[in-house]
Amino acid sequence: MKKAVVTLVIIFVCLQHRSFCQDTINWRPGYTLTWNDFKAAPIASSQHWALTHSVISYTYTYSGAILHAQVSCYFDKNLSWKKPQADDALMAHERGHFDIAEIFAKKLQQAFDAYKITNFNTIDKDLKNIFDTIMRQVDAMQQQYDQETQHSINKPQQQAWLDKIKGELSK
Repeated sequence: MKKAVVTLVIIFVCLQHRSFCQDTINWRPGYTLTWNDFKAAPIASSQHWALTHSVISYTYTYSGAILHAQVSCYFDKNLSWKKPQADDALMAHERGHFDIAEIFAKKLQQAFDAYKITNFNTIDKDLKNIFDTIMRQVDAMQQQYDQETQHSINKPQQQAWLDKIKGELSK
C-alpha cells in the first residue's frame, strides 16, 4: 500500500482525521463560518479586511490497479484573520471563498475517481499533475470572485456569485 498526503496553499499537514482538530473546520453542508473562527492576527499592512485560509488535501492508497483517493477541504483557523472593520457582508464573502474551495475539492475527487492506474511508477506524479491542474482552476476562480465582487463591496455581483456558488455546490 502506498499513501501520500498533499495540501493546497502554504502549509503541509499530515493529519488524516482533521475533523478532530480544533484548529481546522472540515467543510460540510450546513456549517456556517463565523468571525470567531478567524483566529490569526490580522496583517496590518494588508489592504483587505479579512483572509480565509482554505486547504484542499488528499490521501490515497491503491491495491492492485484500484486507486482509493479521499479529498477533503478545510478551513484553517490559525491562518485566517479579520480586521475590526469586518462586517456581515464581508463574512458572507469569506464563506464564499471556503465554498469555492469545496467546489474544487469535489472536482478533484471526481478527477481522482476517473483516474486509471496504467503505470505504478507514475502514480504520484500523475496525481500531483491532476492536483496542480485543479489548484490552478481554484486559484483563478478565487481571483475572479474577488475581482468581480470587489471583495464584497459590489453587492449585486456578490449576490450573483453566492447564488452561483450555491448552485455549484448542489451539483
